[in-house]
Amino acid sequence: TVLGKDSLFKPPFKRVLDWAGVIPVKRDSANGLTEQVVATIQQYDNIWIGMAPEGTRKKAKKMKSGFYHIAAKANIPIVMFSF
Repeated sequence: TVLGKDSLFKPPFKRVLDWAGVIPVKRDSANGLTEQVVATIQQYDNIWIGMAPEGTRKKAKKMKSGFYHIAAKANIPIVMFSF
């Protein structure tokens, strides 16, 4: 499963993203992205979440911890890998 910005879910991409199983998330929501992702994870019996690392678009000064908080709150393991 892949998470995508909700702004991507407009024609002509919406049908393809829905078909591919991409889950829309609101990054600027008052609820917070972490809570949205945890709630989404809890709706599935089996789910894999992939997240791009910091620094893919610009240099990152430090690694953010959102992925850790998601894993801790959803009670799922963190597995790191690269291509």
